[in-house]
Amino acid sequence: MEQRFPLYENDQTAGTLLCQQEGLHDVFTADCAGGEGVRKVWLRSGEGGQMLLGTLAPERGRWRLRRRIARTELRRQGMGEELWGEIRPADWRPQEDQSPPMTPDDPVIARALKRWTGGRWRRREGYWQLSFPWQVGQEMPMDTLFCFACAANGQVEFLLDDHGAPVTVFSGKQV
Repeated sequence: MEQRFPLYENDQTAGTLLCQQEGLHDVFTADCAGGEGVRKVWLRSGEGGQMLLGTLAPERGRWRLRRRIARTELRRQGMGEELWGEIRPADWRPQEDQSPPMTPDDPVIARALKRWTGGRWRRREGYWQLSFPWQVGQEMPMDTLFCFACAANGQVEFLLDDHGAPVTVFSGKQV
């Protein structure tokens, strides 16, 4: 059996993610046009799961990745029926690997940040950008900061300064 899923980059369709069954495994093949920098492909699920598939590599004028994964591992990682791929710059770090090095000064924000898992973070333009899987109807991660959230493509994102205070940015300028 073969299934095709969308592959997104910056909230735009960038290519396809093909899934083929081979015995007890699924083989994922990501394919997209060129891009800049080292980019990783993440498998995402409407049920909130996410897992790193690997790094895109140039192949015959395209960027591709092929990965074989046991279905038991996919289930363990929270992968459901609704799947898609997401291309992210390699500078994103999963929250489980390392917490952002800033510790919020506000104890309410610090507790909210510790409570949520499954997110990712990166340093961007002098701020900490945090991103969590989220769909309409689900509980909002870091709900104390919901008015500072930006939601798109199954993610909700927050910008925090080095003290953990929320930051609003419009057209690259702090407001």
